[in-house]
Amino acid sequence: MRPEADKEAIRTSERGWKLVAGAEYALTSAISIRAECVYRDLGESNVTGDHAGLFPSLRPTLQQGHAPLTGPSTRKTLLGKRSTAQAADGPPREDRMTNSEEIREIVRSTYEARSRGDLIGTMASFADDVAYEFYGQGTGLPSMASEARGKAAVEQIIKELIDNFRFSDWQEVSFVVEGEKAALHWRANVTFTQNGRTEKFDVFDFLTFRDGKVVDFRQGTDTAKIRSMLEN
Repeated sequence: MRPEADKEAIRTSERGWKLVAGAEYALTSAISIRAECVYRDLGESNVTGDHAGLFPSLRPTLQQGHAPLTGPSTRKTLLGKRSTAQAADGPPREDRMTNSEEIREIVRSTYEARSRGDLIGTMASFADDVAYEFYGQGTGLPSMASEARGKAAVEQIIKELIDNFRFSDWQEVSFVVEGEKAALHWRANVTFTQNGRTEKFDVFDFLTFRDGKVVDFRQGTDTAKIRSMLEN
């Protein structure tokens, strides 16, 4: 016989958001290669109904507003407050969750510095263990060829980008922040300094923060337009 709690319907709902960015490159008139990046976040769950008989471990966790996790657990409070995380092999540590307004301010000030050609100001928001990648394989530029890890390696890449590409009329098109992840769509006139050619680009950034610093940064745009701009 099924337990009494099993007779009541369990109703679940999830809400979140998704962003998609991509680029396509024609190898021949009949063959092309396309790269697509999809970011999806469904980070909140709500469960209604008497779940004690079916999911006994869920009750104390739902009081926190989060579903249980497998492995080491992290309980996050409201944005901007502090929480305690229990590491698998060590004592609890206190981490600061970057709030959404702080993330927006950090990113905007970073692009203000980037537009000025200020390398130090651009790198100020990056963590020591930051990972960066510009999805620009096939452009012929080493700075867009692969992922860089560590602040020193990323700084070298950013320096090459600042030296080669000058921004003007930078505009924020859309900006979505969810927890410590952010997705930014921006537009700017970009000039290749080696030949003076200028094109308007739409660029999509995907960033992850920790303790007020960027720890993961991915960028994508129209690589065919980049190749065209690089031609003499």
